[in-house]
Amino acid sequence: MAFDGVCRLLSPPPRHACSSATYSEFFRSLGPRFLVEGDWNAKHTTWGARLITPKERTLFSAIRGFHGTYFSTGEPNYWPTDHHRLPDLLELFVARVIAANYIRVEPVFELSSDHSLILSTVGAHVLHRVVPSPTLTTNHTDWDAFRAYITTHIDFHLQIKKRSELDDATHHLTTLLQEAAWHSFPPPRTPPGPVNATPLHIRNLVTDKRRARSRWQRSRNQGDRAIYKRLKRNLQATLRDAWNSTFSNYITSLSPDDTSLWKVTKGFKRPQVSIPPVRTSNGSWAKRDNEKTTAFWEYPRQVFTLLSSFHPHDLVVFDSLDVPCPMSLRITPFTSFYPLLWKFAQIVMVPKPDKPAHDVASYRPISLLPIPSKVFEKFFLKRLGFDVDLSHPIPGYQFGFRPGHSPIQQAHRVVNEIVTSLEERARCTAAFLDVAQAFD
Repeated sequence: MAFDGVCRLLSPPPRHACSSATYSEFFRSLGPRFLVEGDWNAKHTTWGARLITPKERTLFSAIRGFHGTYFSTGEPNYWPTDHHRLPDLLELFVARVIAANYIRVEPVFELSSDHSLILSTVGAHVLHRVVPSPTLTTNHTDWDAFRAYITTHIDFHLQIKKRSELDDATHHLTTLLQEAAWHSFPPPRTPPGPVNATPLHIRNLVTDKRRARSRWQRSRNQGDRAIYKRLKRNLQATLRDAWNSTFSNYITSLSPDDTSLWKVTKGFKRPQVSIPPVRTSNGSWAKRDNEKTTAFWEYPRQVFTLLSSFHPHDLVVFDSLDVPCPMSLRITPFTSFYPLLWKFAQIVMVPKPDKPAHDVASYRPISLLPIPSKVFEKFFLKRLGFDVDLSHPIPGYQFGFRPGHSPIQQAHRVVNEIVTSLEERARCTAAFLDVAQAFD
């Protein structure tokens, strides 16, 4: 892929403002196709910065007016040494006539400067992006084949009397579900070969223009040159009319009633998702993914620690808890065990609202358990409800995690208790507890 201009830019300090005309003149000097990277010393949320500055509004307007595009990593590349300042994104690529499928941008953290570099890879062919997390089922999954595969290969004669046998049976079931999903997925379709959909009259004009150009290059006659220029202008006008007609028909065919309009909007260039930095326990910044993972892993170990000593009343509480639940069924000694394979969870850090994004305490860890584990819990609860009256051991004022009990009904119950106490001229006491980091 040939470029008319490839350069590295160092923008002036913030006190020297550049106008949109200055940026446009700079882009015009690079040629019709260029790739420029540098520290623009400006911020805009469109390519992943924390905020928008007036200088960056000017740069963004110049890029759009020059029909250019931008490429960034969405991660900070300026790491200030001052602890009172936050990292931000200052470096990005600006390009023109370069499709997003042919360029890949990634950060480089090897240098020890306060500015980390970004590296772009431009290919002559389409570059493969990062493959997303694989899914077992899609819209093309054949569920009849899925059901038939499980019915044929499932084994109902497994012996489950030990913990190891239960783990083996769980592994067998999980593997069977995966194999059934892969077996029921249809084979990938072979992409069709290249088809020339250009109309015949346009192809004839292209042929005539090429013949006229070849004739003029051999003869260097001004008459042949005039014929070539006339055919070239005629071809350009015909192509412009054909493109306008095709685009008009395409826009007219879009409808909000089906998925055609949604598919078009998905292809629009959206603002770059900003990836905030994280400050570690020693005050440094976690730049790489493994450093962020370590920071999120160390924080719960420092906050949630076991008590070094027990209060005498704790023994009474432990004795009270170590008693079978008073149910109507006959209590028999048993040992509870849950399959080890269904205990593995994927931890997702969800940011808390109105909290600083660079603080590890501003994230709430959410554990995503395996789907077979959740399905088993549903089946177990339903099966347990047939044999045990779950409403008896659970007090009536317990509204959390119960079907048919909502916060609105709990609020009505509290209001009713208050109104009843007022009518009976009795005292009504209430205790409201706000436990910090209860869901962490």
